[in-house]
Amino acid sequence: MSNDFSPSSFPLLETERLLLRETSLQDAEATFAVFSDPRVTQFHDLDTFTSIKEAMSTTGYAYAVIERRAKRFERGDGIRWGIIRKQDNVLIGSCGFSWNPQVRSKLVLHH
Repeated sequence: MSNDFSPSSFPLLETERLLLRETSLQDAEATFAVFSDPRVTQFHDLDTFTSIKEAMSTTGYAYAVIERRAKRFERGDGIRWGIIRKQDNVLIGSCGFSWNPQVRSKLVLHH
């Protein structure tokens, strides 16, 4: 498997009700809401968020998740879209995959 997928910009996907886009720091509060649910975090390599104050600080968990996703895409290791509900522009989950040869490729849908 080659690591040769490298789009120049983050691809945007759209359905009638949803927008799949890169997450940003403006999504930190919604990211906290998603990852404070243990039914979601059981599929991730992180602990369930418990403190919104800690998660929302610029060194907190929610920001770290968003930054990690951006760096993974920049390195060409994978992609994770934020799933945004069009009616209110709120992040409700994420989906994505890895194409790093050292990481088993998979599609994972969450919450």
